Amino acid sequence: MAAGLPIVASGVGGILELIDEAKTGLLVPPGEPQPLAQRICGLMADPESAARLGDAARDEARARYSFDRMVAAFELIYLTELTRRGIVAADEPQWAAS
Repeated sequence: MAAGLPIVASGVGGILELIDEAKTGLLVPPGEPQPLAQRICGLMADPESAARLGDAARDEARARYSFDRMVAAFELIYLTELTRRGIVAADEPQWAAS
């Protein structure tokens, strides 16, 4: 996704959480090579759609997995647990800016 390339993937497992059908990629039924080939060929024949999907996928990857986003998520996990254990007061100022 971060490479900005269009994605065609089997709709299984965590892929279903990553790909928004027809927005950030294309999903095909697992174990069915014909729909996979058709979707890939369709993107090859329509470079504008391929570019649109790739751009949207890159934007989604940056929004979800940027360094700042990941640090903020880990900070929230740690602060939540420290607050739950009473080590940090809920209204206490934190060391990192949000």
